[in-house]
Amino acid sequence: MHIEKIKLENFKAFKNVEITCNQTFNVIVGENNIGKSTIFEALNLWKFAYDNLIQERNKNKFYKAATNYYIPFTALSQIRLVDDDNIFFDAKEGSTSITLTIRDKDQSFNLKIRFEKPGIKNSYLRLFNNDAFDEFEGFSDHIKNKSCSLKNALFIYQTRPISTIFKNEPFYNNAQIERKISIGKSHDVLRNKILKTEDSQAKVSQRFSNFEGRLERVLRNKHSIRFKKIRIE
Repeated sequence: MHIEKIKLENFKAFKNVEITCNQTFNVIVGENNIGKSTIFEALNLWKFAYDNLIQERNKNKFYKAATNYYIPFTALSQIRLVDDDNIFFDAKEGSTSITLTIRDKDQSFNLKIRFEKPGIKNSYLRLFNNDAFDEFEGFSDHIKNKSCSLKNALFIYQTRPISTIFKNEPFYNNAQIERKISIGKSHDVLRNKILKTEDSQAKVSQRFSNFEGRLERVLRNKHSIRFKKIRIE
């Protein structure tokens, strides 16, 4: 099973674009600020919405097409935005859609999710799959024959080169950092994960120096790491 096509309508940098994917491996290359990261943001947002359209009681069924579902604005950590207008190519239209065509051997399903903002600024987004509900139902029936749930049938994971810091993210103590590392959330604590591999008995300055040296060997360029409120002796 793989993503055969990605279609974005009125989403961020794209008014209307359709991308045909290779079933084995895909690379997106291009100049800065042309929408490369936006494609990955669309994939993450689509999967987040897809998961929320699955019934809580029956994990192998989607909610009915007439069911309204909402994503709070504060839960949109999958995409870069300042306010909800940033989600749209043309904010006046007030809606956008992301369609993933999923192919499994000789069968394909066009799973379109539409996002619509209300009149209240930065409050929530409405989700709709009524434009393609038959496709969702067909996909649900298709997955019943497999040894997995609807949620686990599709897996999208993003690794990031820098840590993600949310607006309301609390300060993490050492135990919390180790807990996040143990459950694999390395994209949130990449810096801390690397530092954990250093000698814990070494001076702080030596650990940071080692970290900088490792970055230089990988990136082939010198970088200085600064940490606020930490005194390096």
